[in-house]
Amino acid sequence: MSLRQKVIDLANSQDTNEGGRKYWSWWGYESRVPWCQIFVSWIMEQAGVPASVYGKYENCQYAIEQMMEKGVWHTNGYRPQPGDICYYDWDSDGISDHVGIVASVNGDLVTVREGNKSDAVGSRISAYNSPQIAGYASPDYGEAGTGNPSAGTGNQESQTGGDRYMFSVATVQKGSVGNDVRLLQELLDYHGYGLAADGDFGTLTKSAVESYQKQHGLGADGIAGPMTWKSILLR
Repeated sequence: MSLRQKVIDLANSQDTNEGGRKYWSWWGYESRVPWCQIFVSWIMEQAGVPASVYGKYENCQYAIEQMMEKGVWHTNGYRPQPGDICYYDWDSDGISDHVGIVASVNGDLVTVREGNKSDAVGSRISAYNSPQIAGYASPDYGEAGTGNPSAGTGNQESQTGGDRYMFSVATVQKGSVGNDVRLLQELLDYHGYGLAADGDFGTLTKSAVESYQKQHGLGADGIAGPMTWKSILLR
């Protein structure tokens, strides 16, 4: 497995870890601190990324400066790939406020795994060129910089109608709980269905899935299976 894919898989495998103790205590803190950049540093170190490629950073803006020095910082329409690092600038003041790891790219949408997203690990769906994204770092993972990022992974890989896409999700329905449900809720919220991403597939989530399925010509059974995932991820 490539180093890039190890980073992606490790980021995707993290539970919500509300409060972030697992990450900020690893850094050496005894009480909570802002931990989004610490989360990224933890993923990189645990995946075996050399410090010469991506160091142990606590501050987003400092990390960007280091990426600039390494020549792997991109703005102005750069299209990211999974394993890149996404930096946000919420108030457009030129100082990065938040960071996460690009987990997947589907058309113009990126899914980013983030620490300290509402004080937990979670996923954010946004346009790759959102004005709130300051830019992307593309660490030099070596052999992972070329070829198919999905090769040799433990992720679910689906092929339907000739369209090949990679995601780490399962069929979910009413009663399901976990990160796959949370990602589904975040996607539905992105598409305007007004869901809170709590990871619990209840009545409201089932209704939103049914509404989405009806709107897009899918069987409206309220179950998010392969066809529903494909539609919502690639739309």
